[in-house]
Amino acid sequence: MKKDLKLSLIKVVGLTIGFGMQLIFTKVIGVKEYGVYVLFTTWTSLLSIILILGYDRLIIKHLSFYYIQRKKEKFRSLLDKLILLILTNSLIFLILAFALPQSFLTTLFFSTDLIRSTWLLIAIGAVTFTLFDLFGKILSSMQRVELNYIRSEILYKFILLITVIILFFNFYKLVGVNVIIVGVITSQLITLLIFILFSERKKISQYLKIEKEKESISKENYVFFFSSLNYYFLTQIDKLFLGKYESLETLGVYGLVSTLVSIISFSTIVYQRFYPKISNYVNTNNINGLEIEFKTVTRNSLIIALPIMMFVIVFTNDILSFFGERFTAGTDILRVLIWGQLTNFLTGPNGNVLNIGNRSKVDFINSIIVVALTTVLIFVGYKYYGVIGVATATSFGLVLINLVKVVEVKLFYKIFPYEIKNICLTIAVFLAFFFVKSLHINISNIIINLIINFTLSLIASFLFIGLLYTFFEKRYDYRVMFSRLLNRYGG
Repeated sequence: MKKDLKLSLIKVVGLTIGFGMQLIFTKVIGVKEYGVYVLFTTWTSLLSIILILGYDRLIIKHLSFYYIQRKKEKFRSLLDKLILLILTNSLIFLILAFALPQSFLTTLFFSTDLIRSTWLLIAIGAVTFTLFDLFGKILSSMQRVELNYIRSEILYKFILLITVIILFFNFYKLVGVNVIIVGVITSQLITLLIFILFSERKKISQYLKIEKEKESISKENYVFFFSSLNYYFLTQIDKLFLGKYESLETLGVYGLVSTLVSIISFSTIVYQRFYPKISNYVNTNNINGLEIEFKTVTRNSLIIALPIMMFVIVFTNDILSFFGERFTAGTDILRVLIWGQLTNFLTGPNGNVLNIGNRSKVDFINSIIVVALTTVLIFVGYKYYGVIGVATATSFGLVLINLVKVVEVKLFYKIFPYEIKNICLTIAVFLAFFFVKSLHINISNIIINLIINFTLSLIASFLFIGLLYTFFEKRYDYRVMFSRLLNRYGG
């Protein structure tokens, strides 16, 4: 639990820094510059999936296994090949990106407002983000997940914030509207250099001394690649659909709600320490160890996020009013979307057990089916129920795919990584927050009102959970007592 709390704390610090950056980017730097930044992050995320070509998951699956088994020679041989392939992909992409005519870009993909320098920075940013992500996956495969997230959530974001401020006040004439995205690229490169030249210099030197043992690269990366594309599309389809058929104001409300839902999932970061161990559990046939650790990270992730999740579910309208009265229109949307996220917490990382285990093709088929089904449901839902229909379809798709994966993990690995205690815990916390909500504590200052309601709900949660566990312990005591009486008197 201590490790999971540390990881979650790192994520919370990262989210706090990120929130501060959003305020500075929008209020100080400018809306237009922020718009370019949104365009940049959207495209670099998509292009990096193409550049890394599924090798990121291959690293977590195979390199982590070699590291745990101390097969250093195979570890280096495979990693060298993967780095070379990713660098080759990146070089080819950069040549094509610089060669593409501006008219081609603005006709097919971008608006006519796109300036040439922004596209070139998007191309360069896709490569730097790919290398940044690659280094993080290597750290994770070496069981250094905590260091990886200190690097990406704290160090990088802190450097980014300082870099953008310096560029804006001293070099704005040079970088212009691209000020934020220049800061992103510069910060990623600085962070990489800090780790390569200082933090990891000795380990890299030791790595280069390892003799290579011939090792071929699995073609499974293509399965990983197409699965990643499908799941990426799944997270964006609702916003792409509404962006075409609804007003920008509606899209803004929906976007804020979606962001809040994604922030709530901060504690799923604890899964990251579990992923690099999956292949070792499966390859050594230690299914019992796999099940125990699966249940542990699932429970810890749920416990850490549950108070915040229930606070958002119960006090939805109050929270959204903090951002402005017009955002309260998203109350029902948020409540619908968050139940899909709650199912994700309750069922745990089954997809990665399939993916990093020996069932990646099964998860690939899952991704195809859920994307197709969710797409159809979004069209039907929007036709009959509007925006709330889109949210319902999106949430339903997430619930369905998670339940299907639970069944598949049971079928293929003969384990049922699901605990009824998690359901009881969720109900207890929900009732505690609902109880405080029913007291109708309303203070004129909205921030103080939210803080007081959350604090009282948290205290009530501890009381409800205490009663719950006392009940379970007494039940256990009665069973033990009854069993002893039967054995004593030969019943």
